[in-house]
Amino acid sequence: TVNFDASHFNECDPPEIQGEDYGTNAERVRRCRLVGLPDLLQEDPFVRDQMVAFLQDLSDMGVAGLRLDVAKHMFPLDLDAILSRVTGLDYVFGEVPSYGGEVVLFEDYTPYFDVTEFRYKADLQNIFMGENRRLAELQNIGQSFGYVSTTEAVVFVDNHDTQRASDARLIFRA
Repeated sequence: TVNFDASHFNECDPPEIQGEDYGTNAERVRRCRLVGLPDLLQEDPFVRDQMVAFLQDLSDMGVAGLRLDVAKHMFPLDLDAILSRVTGLDYVFGEVPSYGGEVVLFEDYTPYFDVTEFRYKADLQNIFMGENRRLAELQNIGQSFGYVSTTEAVVFVDNHDTQRASDARLIFRA
């Protein structure tokens, strides 16, 4: 267990990320509470050391790759400072949804790790559902659609976030 105290968490006023922050304030998106969750102060040396120790333990147990959920809510340089100290990880990618009009961009993270490309699922759904798209467009889906470079993108059709979307019609069911 780690004994974090109040000094190890970010403080914002108001404490929660506001909807307009996504279009205007990258600092608040990365520093304030997401849906009420306390946000660790990752530039703090103690916090970094604890995160590195935890990730190194995972790597030492055989974990070779990581998916960083809500990476867009963390500062890229903090993530790099933490991940660069962990040995044995073969692959890391982060969830950095970007639909346009936002101040936190996937390009902020691609120097450090690959990122998720959420738009792939939406465009694929539109193509298969025939919404102003044709099946022939599948041969061009990717960077020609404005996506992250294919060497830096992780694409998917379904995940826990996309299933909850109000327009989720292309989903996996077991």
